[in-house]
Formats: sequence, structure tokens, C-alpha cells
Amino acid sequence: MSNSLYNHAFDLSFEVPHSPHEDGYECLVEEKQKVRAALLRRVYSMFGDSNEYLEAMGCFDSFCEDEDE
Repeated sequence: MSNSLYNHAFDLSFEVPHSPHEDGYECLVEEKQKVRAALLRRVYSMFGDSNEYLEAMGCFDSFCEDEDE
């Protein structure tokens, strides 16, 4: 096993129901509390008794931190 350390970027999908905004960006800007609540619900539900998080998240970028030095 190498002594190198890596940085991984993950994405996570979640939904914000019952928004009056047609545009998703407007929802992010105008409904910050609703977006935050939806994200927290999703995170808590993913890490329950199942391994749902393995399917709900994706890694879209990785790099070796040693290369920055």
C-alpha cells in the first residue's frame, strides 16, 4: 500500500419538493432554508441502516495530494 494521500470529490442528488420556482437555480437562491432541509433529510436517510449511500453518491474527481507539493 502506498503512503500517498488522495482527494476525492463526490456529488449527491436530492430533491426539493413543492417549490414555486420553475428554475432550479431560483429555488437555490430564493429557498435556501428549504434546500438545506431537503439536503439534510437526504443525508440522514442515506446513512440509515442500509447502504443506500453507495448508490446515491458518485465520485466525479480524484487526485493525488502529493502532486501539489
